[in-house]
Amino acid sequence: MTMKNFSYICIIMLTILLHLSDTILLDDLITLEEIDLYKSGLQNLGH
Repeated sequence: MTMKNFSYICIIMLTILLHLSDTILLDDLITLEEIDLYKSGLQNLGH
């Protein structure tokens, strides 16, 4: 598995988590700032 595929999978999983957080309230576990940092880290991996 290449790093690009891995980053896509992470983004998909993160998107699913974001949708779940609306109903399960994972806001205490995953803050928006951490998600932004995570996304920017994945974008750096992609490029």
